[in-house]
Amino acid sequence: MTINNSFLIGAIREDSLKRIYFYNINYYTIAIDTIYKLYDFSLNLGDTINFNNPYGPYPYLVVDSVGSALVNNQQRKQYFFNGSGEIWIEGIGSTRSLLSTITPYPTCYCVFEMICCKQNDTTYWVNPNYNDCYPAYSIEYLKNSLKEINSVSVYPNPILSTASIDGSLISNQLEKLEVFNLLGQKIKEYKMPYSKQIIVNHNDYGSGVFIYKLTTSDKKYFIGKLLFE
Repeated sequence: MTINNSFLIGAIREDSLKRIYFYNINYYTIAIDTIYKLYDFSLNLGDTINFNNPYGPYPYLVVDSVGSALVNNQQRKQYFFNGSGEIWIEGIGSTRSLLSTITPYPTCYCVFEMICCKQNDTTYWVNPNYNDCYPAYSIEYLKNSLKEINSVSVYPNPILSTASIDGSLISNQLEKLEVFNLLGQKIKEYKMPYSKQIIVNHNDYGSGVFIYKLTTSDKKYFIGKLLFE
């Protein structure tokens, strides 16, 4: 993610009771100019937190255990919720993604866990499944794919009727195109043994935001968004 391919979606604030709120400026899957509760770090065992976003993955969560996690050499509260897989760390947020409690993942359908939390040169928390903020496979992937970061074009996007997804600039043969909704559910798959271009039709998807994933014969992949109006 760079300054060139990212944009501002909202702002976050914390009140005196350690409740965290998200103000939506430009994230189009939830209501614009609306405030949503993300976290409440004043909760105790057995407490319930309710969310006001009807499209989020959780209408409510119940604290079934409270532990601690090491954040920048300090012990912070760690909350576990009623078998949901949702884990919160005070000062970090959800270990799934920052906006996990109110919306599907804003960056990529395939990201279900946060790798680390880092500010400037200080690492505050690292996922125990990884050694550091930049796993070796991520570095290798970036080295191999940055030169082709603009290799896929979608036109038009937003899509009113049909659109072309064109991977002609990708050096290797394409294997398939997959399209997912924002919950990570695969909606359609297109085999691409002979072509680097696919036409998608609005009638197959309806209105909303979807994620495409182009996979090459050597298992490199390219991901982007489709906005059907």
